[in-house]
Amino acid sequence: MGLKLQHIGRSQTITHALFAVHKRVPAADRERIKNSLIATKLETMDPKLRALFIDPGSATPGRYFQPVTDRDYNQARRIMQQLGY
Repeated sequence: MGLKLQHIGRSQTITHALFAVHKRVPAADRERIKNSLIATKLETMDPKLRALFIDPGSATPGRYFQPVTDRDYNQARRIMQQLGY
């Protein structure tokens, strides 16, 4: 095709992938799911695929998922507002 991509800028860092559990799931089960994700080290995963889950510059070694709150996504909301959404 001959198309060339050009870097035109970089946005502010935003919170990474979101995993959510419906409120109908019992609290104890939600806690188990959260704890399982937080404990996941993805050691057996291909390193290139594993890199998709986290920005290596901000990661605690071996820790790929972190608990967040709705407030952690305010930065993404601000960016969307600036873009007119």
